[in-house]
Amino acid sequence: MAQSIRESASTDRSPLVAWLVEMKRRSRRWLKVKVILGGIVVALLIAVGGLAPLITPYDPNHQDLLAALQAPAYFSGKFFLGTDHVGRDIVSRLIYGARISLVIASTVVLISGIVGVGFGAISGYFGGRTDFAIQKTVEVVWAFPPLLLAIAILAFIGKGLGILIIALFDTVIMAYVFALLYGIG
Repeated sequence: MAQSIRESASTDRSPLVAWLVEMKRRSRRWLKVKVILGGIVVALLIAVGGLAPLITPYDPNHQDLLAALQAPAYFSGKFFLGTDHVGRDIVSRLIYGARISLVIASTVVLISGIVGVGFGAISGYFGGRTDFAIQKTVEVVWAFPPLLLAIAILAFIGKGLGILIIALFDTVIMAYVFALLYGIG
């Protein structure tokens, strides 16, 4: 009797277990696809940013007021995505914008990683009050939404590329410190 109950319970659960195993296998496959596609996009951005002077059709800062606010011509005209309010080519500005985005992203990740790992190592090495102080600082900063914190820093300090990097660094660094403090990642 007891064995038949166990057998019926195992047969009742086997489709569910099989389904869960299949979903886990599919999610791993999709994760691999997402990583590969993300890598391709990043490699494409790096290539476009690095080759910007060679592949841009026009100077991104050249103003031509007679060509201002032209609609996108796609493959049939002079300006593929059109022009802005002072006649600058949108495609050229997008390609050169990839360079600035790559500089900002790589600088923020590099500085945040170095400083965050440093704080995490200090916290782990000294422990006690030092660990507690760093831990509570991380928790206080994480109480604010990261984008709102970055906007507040920009509003308080001012604008500019360096200030933007500092504002984004302040929001990203806590992820590294948090991961080291709590052993996540």
